[in-house]
Amino acid sequence: MAKEKTAVYFQPETMRKIEQEYKDDNCASKTEFIEKAVTFYIGYLRQQQEVNYLSPMITETVKAQIKGSIDAQKDFGVDVTLVGDEEKIKKCAQENGLDITALHIKHADTVIEICEEPTEVIKGKKDCSMAVGMKMLADGEGDAFVSAGSTGALVVGATFIVKRIKGIKRPALATILPTATTPTMLLDSGANADCRPEMLTQFGIMGSAYMNKILGVESPRVGLANIGAEESKGRELELETYKQLKNAPVNFVGNIEARQLPMGDCDVCVADGFCGNLMLKLYEGMAKFFSGELK
Repeated sequence: MAKEKTAVYFQPETMRKIEQEYKDDNCASKTEFIEKAVTFYIGYLRQQQEVNYLSPMITETVKAQIKGSIDAQKDFGVDVTLVGDEEKIKKCAQENGLDITALHIKHADTVIEICEEPTEVIKGKKDCSMAVGMKMLADGEGDAFVSAGSTGALVVGATFIVKRIKGIKRPALATILPTATTPTMLLDSGANADCRPEMLTQFGIMGSAYMNKILGVESPRVGLANIGAEESKGRELELETYKQLKNAPVNFVGNIEARQLPMGDCDVCVADGFCGNLMLKLYEGMAKFFSGELK
């Protein structure tokens, strides 16, 4: 197998920084120098980020999570356990005048970073806050797990730590979207880029159950995201899924085009993770665009 090659491009000022900061007279060639210099500079950047960027960002994130947990406890009367570095949680609460006496804390030694491989949550970082929290959920120490961390790691942890409902082939990311009428659930919005028809059918069934039992929607309308309303439109994936959803125990209303989503033409919109994520990101982008135009 040929060795994979990676191209790295630096701005001129960055290259000058490398040459100034890194000196090595033992390099046999310019290629060796560049390889060593790049390794050095990446380490340098990480160090600077930890000092100048990551620390305040993490502090703000922790503060938001603590405040949200306090509000949830007050407004809904739920029992909340914060999972993470106990010392840092208490320090952040104290520095920001937050009373956490009504909250519990479960210590976790590490965190899984956004840039890390999602599978690390079940491999090298079993002691991270996400893994510890989901292990608590799996062991019956909680009824729900909330995270603002790596989506990929969350999906991996939900699949292999918490486990799926028996018979369900894949977990899905379900997003509740505002519409011109009533809220709509979009799923999958990013967990599974490649899906089989039976997976989409299961997404429709799960989404329908959620909208009915949690949001109280009577006989939720389930639509299939497609490039046209006709039954004959779409790829083989959509064509076969259409057939399955017609026979599924849901109120299937047919294909839904993306432009119909903001109008609330269905209560559950089923899509594979690739298309669903594109729809979600466009939804977010248009919301920002219009809010900016209104200002």
